[in-house]
Formats: sequence, structure tokens, C-alpha cells
Amino acid sequence: MATKVSKGRYKSTVFLGTLGGKRKYKVFYAETASEADLLALQYKFDKKEKSDPGRITIGEAIDDYIAAKSNVLSPSTLRSYKSYRRNRFQNLMDYKVSDVSTIILQKAINKESSERSAKMVKNAYGLVILGIQFYRPDFTPKVTLPTERPIEYATPDGDHLKQIMDAAKGTWLELPILLSAWMSLRQSEIIGLKWEDVFEDYIYVRNARVYSENGIVEKGTKTYSSIRKIPLPQYIKNLIDATPKDSQYIVDCPGKKITDAFVKMLRDNNIPHCRFHDLRHANASIMVMLGIPDRYAQTRGGWANGTTLSKRYQQTFAAEEIKVANTIDDYFSNLMHTKIHTKEDEIPINTGIIEV
Repeated sequence: MATKVSKGRYKSTVFLGTLGGKRKYKVFYAETASEADLLALQYKFDKKEKSDPGRITIGEAIDDYIAAKSNVLSPSTLRSYKSYRRNRFQNLMDYKVSDVSTIILQKAINKESSERSAKMVKNAYGLVILGIQFYRPDFTPKVTLPTERPIEYATPDGDHLKQIMDAAKGTWLELPILLSAWMSLRQSEIIGLKWEDVFEDYIYVRNARVYSENGIVEKGTKTYSSIRKIPLPQYIKNLIDATPKDSQYIVDCPGKKITDAFVKMLRDNNIPHCRFHDLRHANASIMVMLGIPDRYAQTRGGWANGTTLSKRYQQTFAAEEIKVANTIDDYFSNLMHTKIHTKEDEIPINTGIIEV
């Protein structure tokens, strides 16, 4: 890590080894700490490439990849990567990048799959491959990853939401709950909402706050599509206006505090369990029930594409499924008991009487 040596000056050092009993270093200076670290990292990378890239282990390759991307990865992604590096696929970390093969990777995947969820294994393996390909860009092993089970969401329906909103009414949790269930904000967007983001009768969603190694940090929204302006209902506007302006953030607390308080509120009021994020799922599903076109639902919720909206967020409610089933049943029941008219139906029956 770079250290400050004078006003507006930082240095980062690279250990070169010991020569004649003395430790040798190469020092890089820059105007910012990140620039100094980047220069040092680039030197280490070039030095390894030029010396013998085959000596680099998978663990070292992953470390180099994370360091090289540290200024462009989101804080939450960076935290996840470092956690995977410390805790997942540890039996691979001492393998040389040049020696790793498809069969070695497949055996490691099999072992991890017996201990971890399919999603965890896929995510951690993704980092392993990124590290390896940092030095072997043409390496494309054909491995088989575990199949993820379909997620069963506990999406609250109308009655469930009513219970939640009634329990939260008058508490500090009411505003975060309504921002999620009513206005479809992510938890990171809720705690990133500033007073300056509320103007006229709209809220402007353009910031998010997430947990990183250094605590809570502010960043941009999850995707560019997540930046949006949403009309503000009067009830929520009144809640915002009644909130003390003790901080630049309207809901100034860690996301974990909201999650923990939400779970406790459900438990204390004997309300069926669901995640706080399931409130956002409920919003998407209610928009379907109300017949809101997907394009408008996608814009309001800040989803990057319609596939994410339809496959992950839009679920159906049991009560509505029964109504739909009844509608379909009524249609086919009527169809079965309806006389089909043909041209033969219009031919009069021969009575045997001849008219003259």
C-alpha cells in the first residue's frame, strides 16, 4: 500500500529480493496513492511476465487480478472476491497457473459442490478462471458446474403486504418499507437517498450505499438503467418531510440494521417471514397484476432489461392464480356447452307435408 511522503506526494515500494545480504526495493512515486500502487503493480506484473509466468500460483494470479481491478470493481464485488480468495477453492491456490488443467479444475469443483451451494461454487469458480486467464488468456477449460435450483421466493401478496405495512406504521421502518414495496427501490438505493434527491413531487434515484471492507461507502446505482426519476406519492412525501434532517441521507443507517429490524418486526407480529428484498419482488408482481406494461415497470424499478424483470422479479400470487383458473375454467365450460352452429342447422326439417 502506498504511503504519503510529502504534501501531494505518495510512494509505493516493490520488494525485489536480497542481494549481498541487503534487501532491495524499487520505489514508485505519484501524486495519489492509487496511482503509486498502480505503477508498482504494473511493474510486478511485467516483471513476472518477463521472468517466468509459469512460476505464478493460482492464488497469486487471483491476487494480481483483484489488485489490477481494484479501482474499477464495485466495493461489494471487491469484498466478495477477497472473501472467495480466502475461503473458496483453497486446494487450488498453490497450483502453478501453467500446470492447471481441466481435470484438476473439475475435481476441485466436485469437492466444493459437496460443501457449498451451486451459486457460491459458480461465483467462486468464476474468480478462479479470471485469475488464471489473467496470465493464460487462451485457457478455456470445459468443466461442468453444479446446477442451481430454482429459487422459491416468498413474495408477499396484498394481504401479506397489508400486515407488514400495518405493523410498520408510525415506526422508523415505515419509510424504508414503503420505498421498497411501493416505489421499488433497492435497499442500497434507500440508504443512498439524499435530501437533494427529493424535489417537487419526485425522487431522483442516482446514488447507492453498500458495505465494503472500509465500512459503508457511496457509489453509483447498480446499473445505468437504475438511474431514474419516480413520481412521489403524497403519503411517502409526508413521511420524508417528517424525518429529521440529521444527515445528508434521508435513511441514514446500514442496510443490515434495516434487514435485522425488518425480520424482528415480522417475528414480533407473527407475520409470515420474507426478506426485505422480497418487497421489491412484490412491487414487480403487483405491477403485473395491475396490467402495467413491462416497459413502464422496467423503467420504474430500474431493471437493466426485461428478462431480469420477468424471470427473477415477477411472480404470481395464489389468490390471483385462483381467479385466473376460474376465468379459464368458465371459458372452457361455456365452450363445451355451447351449440356449434353450421349451415346444416339452417336447413328446415322435412315434415313430410308437401306444399301446393
